[in-house]
Amino acid sequence: MAELRKRLRVAFATLGCKANQYESGRLAAEFAERGCEVVPADSPCDVLIVNTCTVTNVAESKSRAKLRRLKREHPNAVLVAAGCSAEINPDSLSPLADLLVPNTGKAGLVDFVLAHRGLSLPILTEDAVPANVQTARLPSLGRTRSLLMIQDGCEDNCSYCIIPRARPLVQSRGAADILREASALVEQGYKEIVLTGISIGSWRDEDRRLHDLLALLAETTGLYRIRLSSIEPRTVTDSLLRVFAEESALCRHLHIPLQSGDDGVLADMGRTYDTEAYRTLIRKVRKRLPDAGIATDIIAGFPTESQRAFFGTLQFCEEMDFCKIHVFPF
Repeated sequence: MAELRKRLRVAFATLGCKANQYESGRLAAEFAERGCEVVPADSPCDVLIVNTCTVTNVAESKSRAKLRRLKREHPNAVLVAAGCSAEINPDSLSPLADLLVPNTGKAGLVDFVLAHRGLSLPILTEDAVPANVQTARLPSLGRTRSLLMIQDGCEDNCSYCIIPRARPLVQSRGAADILREASALVEQGYKEIVLTGISIGSWRDEDRRLHDLLALLAETTGLYRIRLSSIEPRTVTDSLLRVFAEESALCRHLHIPLQSGDDGVLADMGRTYDTEAYRTLIRKVRKRLPDAGIATDIIAGFPTESQRAFFGTLQFCEEMDFCKIHVFPF
């Protein structure tokens, strides 16, 4: 059994969002803690896990193409299709993979894969953890920055978005758990964390909200920078802006999705604001945080978007003076 434990090589290929990146890193750490060797996806391996994305038809197509290519390149490996595409379109992936693990099954993925391999490996004691655990433990964005996922799932029902179906479990991690992980990251040498999730502004732990969590994280010794990933307009509160103004560790950058600058299109999208409400929010952010960089997302070519609505969005974006715009073609 010990010989098998040393030889089982596990690789990951991750598509899509930062939440997927984070989860792949956590799963890699768990495999390492169970005695497996985590290797790059272009290396010989025994198990290859593809963390798929289905947020757009292009992402779905890329997930299938990745699985087909890796199946050719690693014919002897157990190929696992995991994540959003496996949740939404399992029938389209089943011919391409040996095992399917949807998002609702990710928590048990390691045991599932090891059972398929006929292994039942114990969690190693601290003094027996192989060297690669430290490099695989958490997902990195470089030498000094790492992701930290604080919640999962979304309860909004935007008409264009499949995420509530792909990630149906809406849950927040407890503050104590998040703070422990932040301290562990600092001990590993990270100076900056990026808080990520599916709807991070909805994070809650009993009566605590996101602004409370940020204030607690800012007290972490050795943690010099804290960034937020995308945050919905309705969750950018006065309390959140106050913490940003007070805590120097919080990077003055907010990515606040707009999606359209036309009120009719916003209503058809099922968004919870109109352009005037969004304009008021951005003015409030700039008043409280004059040096803040504000980025956004735009969906171009929504089915009910007319040429007039398109140019209205263009004009509205010019008025908002975003520092960056991520444009998604519908």
